[in-house]
Amino acid sequence: MSEWAKKDKHGLHWGHWIRKESATDWCIHRGNYEPCFDISGTDGSRHCFKLGNEWESKPQSPFYGKQFQHPRNYTHDNWHFWDNPEIPQLMWRNPANPTASKDWIRWVPSEILTSKHTASGSDRINKRLKHLSKGRVTAWQEIAPVRSVSINSSKTVLIVPSSEPNYPNYYGTTQSEWLQDQIQMLLDMGFDYEIRFKQGRKSRSLGNELTDQLRSGKYVATISQHSVAAQETIMAGYPAIVTGPHPAGELATPVEEFRHKHLRTPTAYETVEWCDTLLGNCYHKQEIFEGSWKDAS
Repeated sequence: MSEWAKKDKHGLHWGHWIRKESATDWCIHRGNYEPCFDISGTDGSRHCFKLGNEWESKPQSPFYGKQFQHPRNYTHDNWHFWDNPEIPQLMWRNPANPTASKDWIRWVPSEILTSKHTASGSDRINKRLKHLSKGRVTAWQEIAPVRSVSINSSKTVLIVPSSEPNYPNYYGTTQSEWLQDQIQMLLDMGFDYEIRFKQGRKSRSLGNELTDQLRSGKYVATISQHSVAAQETIMAGYPAIVTGPHPAGELATPVEEFRHKHLRTPTAYETVEWCDTLLGNCYHKQEIFEGSWKDAS
């Protein structure tokens, strides 16, 4: 684990935070932010952010046992969502991240997954990768290669569900109900399916990333919701079907479009262009903890 991945750098817990009136800089840590237990009562005069999800809170957290607050309850846009980056390869072992530490985050303004262009990030990210790798990595594509999407002859779709608690908390359904809907649709359309449940980081680091599974050529596409799986699928060169919020922009195929037997096949150029948008909402934790994110955003 790198020094930036240690939680004592910020002292924060999963949940919503609001900037203290006494804060004089934009460093994201416990000294500048305090817990926010009613986001609907904020007016945007003080910056807020949501760190992960409250249901993962431990007893020592001020959010332990507190009710989940859906981000839609914000009545303003002066907030960010902090979670794992939308280009997951940044957290994989590479010359710029030799310990595969969680040094990178997505810091998305006023939504939980990037859906629109707010900033370009490639130049900033490339400079940091070059610095972190001591010149061994000069561009993000060297650790996160992109392929044009094509359609193979397979009739098997890989279903990639999000974490189980996301469904009732964000969407008012269950993972099993969502899975059953996708399975029935695929069977009705004449497709086979397999399910890839979310893997732990240790398991994925042993050659078991989604990208590794797709390389088998066994699947024609993936289907997901509320997951970076859609973006990872497209970067690997396969179509991504989506049933709800996702970070793949116009590159992904909405499920309604798939029902009409159409899959989107973005070019590598189009994918690189969208990755530039995702990187605009991607930051190294040093930028977050030291406050330089504010000038870059």
